[in-house]
Amino acid sequence: MENRSAHGCRKIAAQRAAEAGANEQTLNAIFGWKGSAMASLYTEAADRKQLAPEGMAKVQGANETKTSIPSPSRKVRAVARKGE
Repeated sequence: MENRSAHGCRKIAAQRAAEAGANEQTLNAIFGWKGSAMASLYTEAADRKQLAPEGMAKVQGANETKTSIPSPSRKVRAVARKGE
């Protein structure tokens, strides 16, 4: 494999593990990291990747959902115009 480094391979492996649901403790155990700094980079990126489409679906669906105030069942009177 040309142009492949150990660092790049570890980075891809960490990214794939986080996207598959590995938490910070699991990533630390797999890669031998101490603390949460490195693992949190990968878990936060994986969370954003998963949550962004879900959030946008909610925003787009908000226009299609019912409001908490139901519309009246009968016709609403028109607002009186000035001078009528």
